[in-house]
Amino acid sequence: MSAVGHFESTSANFSSNTLSYLPLTCCYPLFPDHQHVPTKGVGDTFGTCFGPLSRNRKFGYRLGQGETMEEILASTTEVAEGVDTAIALRAMIKKRLKGYRLDLKYPILFGVAEILEGDQTPMNGMKGLMNMPMRKEAFERYSD
Repeated sequence: MSAVGHFESTSANFSSNTLSYLPLTCCYPLFPDHQHVPTKGVGDTFGTCFGPLSRNRKFGYRLGQGETMEEILASTTEVAEGVDTAIALRAMIKKRLKGYRLDLKYPILFGVAEILEGDQTPMNGMKGLMNMPMRKEAFERYSD
């Protein structure tokens, strides 16, 4: 967010919204009845979002400055796990969840994947998210 001119409060808002993806990525297989949502890893999530040494944050900052995913990957030896994870998670959602307009159910994840693949700019992606009506994101059960 700071790379496209926004402050920490905007970053905090978006990163806290990404915590809603925890049930999809780790809780459904382990806790199908939603009786317990683990919070381990939340510190890592915030470190990834805000830490100056975070490889994912550096990668995102460079995207926000106008570099492409290919340019960043070609110029570094560091691994930003979030790059492949965002693209893989979007593919998993498309495969396992059958529904209309999944991009509206998972706007942050789908937006990040589109930015990574060059289908939209970081600024346009952020504007799209900022203009969405506020609502609860719903997660559907999936099975193998």
